[in-house]
Amino acid sequence: MTETMIVAPAYGRDYSSANDAVTDWVEGKDFRIISMASQYYGSYCSCRDFDSGDVIEIRFDRKTNLAMHTMS
Repeated sequence: MTETMIVAPAYGRDYSSANDAVTDWVEGKDFRIISMASQYYGSYCSCRDFDSGDVIEIRFDRKTNLAMHTMS
């Protein structure tokens, strides 16, 4: 089953471009789950925690912009 999750950079990191945010996601850096409907809200995660086909929405630039990434 495909899952959609909203995440934001962890540990005070932030990005000014979608490319930088997606690159760090793919490289396995830590992010924090900010999907209010998720039972995992507030938990740390990385790309290793999701399956192929899952859609990740990455908030960046003080959570004002959004980058999309589909896990492969």
